[in-house]
Amino acid sequence: MGACQNPSCTHSSHPSTARPAFDAGVFSPRAPILKTLITERWGLPPIVKRAHRLLGIAVLILAVGGVNVAYASADFQSGPDSADIIADPAAHDGEGVFLFAEVAAVDEAADELTIELEAERITAVGLSGARTEQTALHEITVRTAESDISGTVEAGSNIQLYGSLQAESTVFVAERIVVDFQNASDWRYMYLTSIAGTLIAAGYFFKHWRVNLRELRFEPRGES
Repeated sequence: MGACQNPSCTHSSHPSTARPAFDAGVFSPRAPILKTLITERWGLPPIVKRAHRLLGIAVLILAVGGVNVAYASADFQSGPDSADIIADPAAHDGEGVFLFAEVAAVDEAADELTIELEAERITAVGLSGARTEQTALHEITVRTAESDISGTVEAGSNIQLYGSLQAESTVFVAERIVVDFQNASDWRYMYLTSIAGTLIAAGYFFKHWRVNLRELRFEPRGES
């Protein structure tokens, strides 16, 4: 039998040389790689893909939680904290101390700050096990004449201090002071700019991506 001479004829006498149909969708640049491998190659049902995504999310959450627990349990402060100083002020004279505190007053002429340490103290325990707690305050004069001060300090500032305690923990000779928040306005500015930046980033992301709740994934907008 001769070969078909009609250009519209699609029959071939050599079936072994026929090429498989080309699925452009599988190799499209917009087709996600994982979707191509799992759906087109392995043929796993959508419920399995959702289970894999949920498992991945759970693993990530556990990993982040584990890192936070490890960080919280680590002892980065070898010296006494506020509760230790309030409980026994005289025991810590001469020790190197790292503290977080709020500035109560500033004496620029004397190069001194006044800070107040605060800690909860148990004053009584009832028969039922109920505890009575009282807030204890301890005032310390901070000498800053030889301090390396990062930022401007004023009353109401939240600061970090490193130095040594003297005179039954009533005097703190500061070697370094870092200002976290200069005042309440500084604190509000930091959080408002953080919130604004987060909203802008989220808005730009969701302008180009959308959530596919059925498959638990993000996909470009316009993708069917």
